[in-house]
Amino acid sequence: MEFNWDVFKEGFIYMNDSSQHTVLTFLKDSINGTFRLENTFSKKKFRDSTNLKCSFDKAWLNAKFYVPYTGKKGGVYFKECEFGKDAELTAMSFDTIYFNRCIVNTPLYLEFDKTNNPVYLSFVNMDLDNIQFNFTKRVHLYFDSDLNKDYIVSTYERLLAKFKKEGKSESYKNVDIAYQKYIASQDGLKGRYSAFLNKYWWNYGYNKEYIIYWTFVFLFLFHFLNYLFWGKMQTVYTIIPLDDQLKLKEEGKLRFFLRTQLGIFLHTAYIFFSLKVDFGNLKYKYSRLLMLFFIQYITGLICLFFIANAILKL
Repeated sequence: MEFNWDVFKEGFIYMNDSSQHTVLTFLKDSINGTFRLENTFSKKKFRDSTNLKCSFDKAWLNAKFYVPYTGKKGGVYFKECEFGKDAELTAMSFDTIYFNRCIVNTPLYLEFDKTNNPVYLSFVNMDLDNIQFNFTKRVHLYFDSDLNKDYIVSTYERLLAKFKKEGKSESYKNVDIAYQKYIASQDGLKGRYSAFLNKYWWNYGYNKEYIIYWTFVFLFLFHFLNYLFWGKMQTVYTIIPLDDQLKLKEEGKLRFFLRTQLGIFLHTAYIFFSLKVDFGNLKYKYSRLLMLFFIQYITGLICLFFIANAILKL
């Protein structure tokens, strides 16, 4: 189903349409006052299945757009339009909002509906300074397939500069994370691996407290491994000798077990948080346990590096 208007100045559009695809086209129109679009079809199965495309080409738009559209999918496309000083895009329920070569000389406020559905934004050859919106977690950028990497990178960087200037730290964070994901996606398997680590290690640098969590996870993991191989592990790098079996009879099983666990934990922590290794104290008899020792040591150095980096940047 397709609607075409040559002239549309002000009013409300109530769609009573059960078709799978609905297209609204406004070509070289002037729209002022209020533009409200609603789907009033009574049967939910039709209302939720409609795919709406609303296209404005070379139009003068100086209206308050209110689109509480309830369709399952929908896109609005502004191509070579000019927005007036009274234009607002509020309660936009479209899942795709596309701007291409539009003129925005005064602040244009863009707001999305109250749902948590994803919204995909596209800006092609646009000045972003006057488009006022929040880049929340539900917002995503999408780019036409013919746009090259340089243009995509430029769009991310312009958005970062915009939100930094406006003091919108949460929007800056969300764009920066999306930008880092995009850069990683261009680097094949290595990039995907890097993105995975970045996400879960410290959420791309925005949740540094994750490092403390992972430090304790690794510390207790290595404590458990050292406990499993303790009879031989303590000979690889002797720190606290705990092989005095005579104390087992003197202390009893529980007390001896707790003292042994404390010793193993201190042994593990000493290796994990060491800045250097005393190679003269190393024994090379058990190669696999020697490898486990260096894995603990290197993992600890990595954790210490990130902890120090996080503290210095507080």
